[in-house]
Amino acid sequence: MEKRIGTLCPQLLKACPNIHGNDTDDSLWKHEWEKHGTCAALDPKIGSEELYFNQGIQ
Repeated sequence: MEKRIGTLCPQLLKACPNIHGNDTDDSLWKHEWEKHGTCAALDPKIGSEELYFNQGIQ
């Protein structure tokens, strides 16, 4: 997943950290993308994982 969100990883770690100690840093992001982002991606303004998470950071 980290490759698909580009340079947003440092910002996501601050804005949306994974609170589960045994999971990977990106497991929460992966869940959010699979649960909510894939529907949001139908909007051309949020057509990729990077755009989806950037919108969330903003």
